[in-house]
Amino acid sequence: MPQAVAGYCIREYRDSNCEAARSLFAAGMREHVPKNYLRMLTLPRAHLFLLGVSLMLFPSSGSLLLSLLAAPVLLAAGWLLMDSYYVQFVERWLREELWDIQKTCMEREESHFWVAESEGEVVAIVSAKPPSRYTDGERTLELARLSVRWSHRNRGIARALSGTVLSFAQ
Repeated sequence: MPQAVAGYCIREYRDSNCEAARSLFAAGMREHVPKNYLRMLTLPRAHLFLLGVSLMLFPSSGSLLLSLLAAPVLLAAGWLLMDSYYVQFVERWLREELWDIQKTCMEREESHFWVAESEGEVVAIVSAKPPSRYTDGERTLELARLSVRWSHRNRGIARALSGTVLSFAQ
């Protein structure tokens, strides 16, 4: 049953929402790359690694230029590596779980998938599914794939979707 929230309607997923749900998930995950890269750069281990490589290159190569260029090259390589990791993660989930949402989330009794619509456009998604690892005898559900379009954030949509998953779990 659709639930209206401040100009938005939360309802069950339909097959016609497949492309919108997939692109929302992909865009939401890709937003994590810059934040996580900058966070990685604040770690002391990253600083020590860059300094260590630069200091080891100078005596071994005898080139100050090579030693100074090591850090920017390693930083660029780190960015490409992290970006590639996120691309692979997104592609894996699009292929495994979001390729056929109807089959993976809607046909199983313990799973479900919802979308939030605004003016006929899908602006957010969320799913509920059993966790990959069960705890001893407890029935639990996992809130998964929550993503809200950037232009519709800070309007309570994620909170409402989380409440929908909680109601489903109860």
